[in-house]
Amino acid sequence: MPTLEAILASVPQEFLEPLGAKKSAKEACEALKALRIGSDCAKKAKAQQLRREYDNLKFRDGEAVEDFSLWL
Repeated sequence: MPTLEAILASVPQEFLEPLGAKKSAKEACEALKALRIGSDCAKKAKAQQLRREYDNLKFRDGEAVEDFSLWL
């Protein structure tokens, strides 16, 4: 199974365990696609969360710039 070994040698550490349990390179490739899709979804969700937090940043009444920067 040199192809499966090549796949395992080229993926990040966190993918080794789920991919190492696969019996073929094809199964590993399919699982890798699924893992990457989940990773992309997580990145998009985190980006949306950070955008919402950024959009909600506001000065409070009477707040100085120094006070605002300390809150961040």
